[in-house]
Amino acid sequence: MKKALKELIETAKRRDVGEYISFLVIPTNKAYNGFWGKNGYNDIIVLGYDKKEDRWYRLDSEGESDVFDIMQSYRVSLDVPREYGCIRIHLPEPVEISYPASSILAYGKWKWR
Repeated sequence: MKKALKELIETAKRRDVGEYISFLVIPTNKAYNGFWGKNGYNDIIVLGYDKKEDRWYRLDSEGESDVFDIMQSYRVSLDVPREYGCIRIHLPEPVEISYPASSILAYGKWKWR
């Protein structure tokens, strides 16, 4: 893991609810064994970028998250920032996350609910 990414993870505050425009998805390389038990997935760490606050927040459930779903109707860009060395997801509009658990669900403005 790159030093900049490790520092970002260690300093990112946890937040359950918010609107985010970018995400970093970091595999932990440890087998998921949370709410659903062992299911063939690895744990992931997810950081969300709040553009209004210009800040990254940690969204995963203490390293026991296995899936990150983004439900929206527009394009999604993926890249790998050299300084972090992990996948970054960038959206043209923020999505809302409410109370992440083992599955982190992000909803666009049009909402599936």
